[in-house]
Amino acid sequence: MTYLEVAVESGIVGLCFYVAFFARGFRNLRALLKRKDLSVEMQLISAALHSSLIGFVVGALFSPEAYQFFPFFTVAYTSALYAIVKRNDSRSASSSPPALRTAWQSARLPVSVEQVPVGR
Repeated sequence: MTYLEVAVESGIVGLCFYVAFFARGFRNLRALLKRKDLSVEMQLISAALHSSLIGFVVGALFSPEAYQFFPFFTVAYTSALYAIVKRNDSRSASSSPPALRTAWQSARLPVSVEQVPVGR
């Protein structure tokens, strides 16, 4: 019913964009799931997102869920995960240090209690 709802409300062009949006999420996940060098956490996240998208695509055949945020967030998560993996690939390919560092990486924290300055 979701696909019919989108087609009725936005036309064939809108339906094509709606389906292409989900196809992009599946393409991102397929590229991630084919990789053998991902960490276990990345593999688990990819598999969970894949299961979520499949569940929505099948469930959308039977219930009107066209304008829920869940599927859009799921596809956004696939894009973010794909971008993170690509960024890590480009960082590992180049030997230059990363341009931006997070605050906890650049902060110089005291190693022991003796090194903490005491107010006088």
